[in-house]
Amino acid sequence: MNVLLGILQGLLGVLYLVGGGMKVFMWERISQQVASNRAFSREIWMGIGLFELLCAVALVLPAATRTFPILTPIAAIGLAVEGVLFAGLHYKYAERSPMMFSLVLAALAAFVAYGRFVLTPL
Repeated sequence: MNVLLGILQGLLGVLYLVGGGMKVFMWERISQQVASNRAFSREIWMGIGLFELLCAVALVLPAATRTFPILTPIAAIGLAVEGVLFAGLHYKYAERSPMMFSLVLAALAAFVAYGRFVLTPL
């Protein structure tokens, strides 16, 4: 179970590192491609991107260094909540594929949180 959770943490870490980086550094380009990106201002998206970047680091770094291991499941909870909220936003804009992707990421993050709190704590 520890190996599975580690793989999921790494996968989610990479996905949220890329996603957060795009929200912070490439917002102009992606805001024109996805209708729901116009729901919030650039500043709000930058804040969300920074949150994702911090959570991506908190998913991987504490587990790798064995320092502040409580940050890993807390970051996973934050990303799970964000995924559910984004699924609602995508639903509002009738973006079915991004909605499903957000729900899958939320489920994976929730599993990591449960796994690191209950099944195999760090």
